[in-house]
Amino acid sequence: MMDTKRVGALRVKSEARGEVEAVFATLGVRDLDGDVTIPGAFTEGQEVRISAYGHSSWDGALPVGRGRITVRGNQAVMAGKFFLDTEAGRDTFAVVKHMGELQEWSYGFDVVDSEFGDHAGQRVRFLRRLSVHEVSPVLLGAAGPGRTRTLVAKSAARDHLSPGDRAELRAIAQLHEVRAIREAAHRRDADLRFRREQLAEAVRAGELIPYSEDLVRRPPLATFAPAWAGARWAVTELGVHVDPQIRWFSPEPAELSAVSGDDHVVAYAEQPLLGFCRPNADWTVWLRSDLPSRRAWAVAAHEVAHLAGHDEPGAVLFEAKAAAAYPGPVEVARWLWR
Repeated sequence: MMDTKRVGALRVKSEARGEVEAVFATLGVRDLDGDVTIPGAFTEGQEVRISAYGHSSWDGALPVGRGRITVRGNQAVMAGKFFLDTEAGRDTFAVVKHMGELQEWSYGFDVVDSEFGDHAGQRVRFLRRLSVHEVSPVLLGAAGPGRTRTLVAKSAARDHLSPGDRAELRAIAQLHEVRAIREAAHRRDADLRFRREQLAEAVRAGELIPYSEDLVRRPPLATFAPAWAGARWAVTELGVHVDPQIRWFSPEPAELSAVSGDDHVVAYAEQPLLGFCRPNADWTVWLRSDLPSRRAWAVAAHEVAHLAGHDEPGAVLFEAKAAAAYPGPVEVARWLWR
């Protein structure tokens, strides 16, 4: 698990080159999480990334710069340079420059070596060796939207902030949150398009068979009746007091799936699919709408067994039992009216 710690202090070395120095840790003092970072915890000269605002590079945003760690007295300093030839680098540099002393910095790290002990009469964790991954500009109390790792943020108190300062900080936070949400949505849409393209290619190559739900046509009575009866027989045999539901699907032509996408597809399979179910799906089983009578009875029982908690070998055995117990058309009708 990666942690972060947050402090303030920034000096712009060169506005033209986007160079800054930021104090991102103070050594030998107890922080708000009860940790004391001791001298030697940081690797002098270690190169680090400057993450997008609020550690959002962990969510896929591009880094906005790079820097190097140096220790000066009891302060760990990141001497870095923003990528001014990128929009994100320019924007982030402009924000931290204008924020000045209000800007806080946080660093993401893994603990390599630590121990618990006493410090000034308090129980603390001494951080003896850290592996720093990145340093990031952050806002007061901002954890960052959509974070994929647990980040324990630490910051110095800012009791001197005026209401106007706080309003400005909130506005900046909202701006970065909107940007992060838009970027996440863009990545999600790109992933979805890629997934659809891959599935369509697999369907065209004959590697996958798409199945779509039968929303209009109803299966023939010779399939419909045994399936419903088989599902009810199964819950009786299994001692489950539920009324199972059945939904129907059919294989569709590869060219149709490739053109229309997968919005209407309920399943893909490498082999011909007779039925399936989804755990915790309100006792609903999916069956292929062209199954012959005895097969419809047995496959319905197989899927009900899965919903009752049986694994695949157990469901196969139960399906065999169901097939042997198939009563014929007359008894099927009686099961429907029980």
